[in-house]
Amino acid sequence: MKRLSRTSLLRLRSSTPFLVVFVPLFLLTACERGEDITGSRPIEHLVSAEFSYQEAVTDPAVFRLVGINGSIEIVGVPGLDTLKVWGTREVGSYTPEDAAAHLDLLEIRFSRFISSLLVETLQPSTTDGRSYKADYHCLVPSDWEIQVVNVNGGISVTGCEAGVTVEDTNGELVLEEVSGQVTAVLVNGVILLTAVEGEGELAVTNGSISGQLALTAGGTLRAITINGTITLAVPDTVGAELDATAVNGSISVTGLPLTITSSSLTSLRGTIGDGSGQIVLVTVNGTITLTGY
Repeated sequence: MKRLSRTSLLRLRSSTPFLVVFVPLFLLTACERGEDITGSRPIEHLVSAEFSYQEAVTDPAVFRLVGINGSIEIVGVPGLDTLKVWGTREVGSYTPEDAAAHLDLLEIRFSRFISSLLVETLQPSTTDGRSYKADYHCLVPSDWEIQVVNVNGGISVTGCEAGVTVEDTNGELVLEEVSGQVTAVLVNGVILLTAVEGEGELAVTNGSISGQLALTAGGTLRAITINGTITLAVPDTVGAELDATAVNGSISVTGLPLTITSSSLTSLRGTIGDGSGQIVLVTVNGTITLTGY
């Protein structure tokens, strides 16, 4: 899977797949409900409208979605012949008239390229105390690659087989029955993995990483948290060189054929099975638990 630089991510105007880099997304505009930033008028009225899009599916491609505020749900469907995206736009303001007037400024844009479909949330760069939100539901072919960026709101991806890259600032990242190269980057929240197969690059600043990942033979799993726990399960037949570090916390490995090469109060290194792959687990403040199943 090719990846996108941070600059290209913000532009997203070409068909080149992207790399999610470990840069906080609060650099993007984020809107929150609550008091007007001028301190004068509170948000009391919400106005919303639905949106939808669909297109016939031909060859496998890349599905890209860039949100700002709101939830994102993506479901991969084998043999799907029509891709569908739908959801709700919502603006909050101090009067219903003002909210309605600014609803048209919250745009959902669909851009088709040769090998990708780009879906974007577009809104004013200055909110003036209003809230802008867009919630997405997406049905895509299971053999399309998925690339998603959001700022405030959770991301859920289910049943996608060609690799998944998700990045969020505040929310929950849920990946279920996905396979290929899996990259998940989060500032505040949790990453949850269920029946994931392939390789993983997982990072959380404040929060936890947990779940199940069937590591590809010879593949790499890296999981990093600054403040939070790492609780992962891998097949007991996995082969990997293990490098685990918990600066302020503990490390536990159970149910795996581990041969320890070095250990201390803060680190554990060794070989699991044939050692063909690599597992790197790092936390600054938290615990690490690795279990075989």
